[in-house]
Amino acid sequence: MSPYDLSYDISALNKTYKHPGYDVDHPLDPHGVSVSLTAPSELRFAMPMLLSPLVWILLPSNPSMVPALVEGTLPQHRVTKLTPNKAPAAEQLAKIFDNSMTTIS
Repeated sequence: MSPYDLSYDISALNKTYKHPGYDVDHPLDPHGVSVSLTAPSELRFAMPMLLSPLVWILLPSNPSMVPALVEGTLPQHRVTKLTPNKAPAAEQLAKIFDNSMTTIS
């Protein structure tokens, strides 16, 4: 399960909310907003599994990997442009990856 999985019903049940910055005549909550609503709680739920030795093997916490992770993420516009404000720049992505590695190490 992920915050992504939980976002669809949030959007489907939205009958009135119009996210700022979108000039629409119907209710709209961008996908990234719906995902971010449940992310903190879902990650706390999943944390015991995320800290297991198996995950350490699958997701090595190696800061030298950050440039490659950023390079691989930048072309994924279908994902990065779903953020509530704007697509992150390379520097912002690097900080996100760095902070993530600090959090799990």
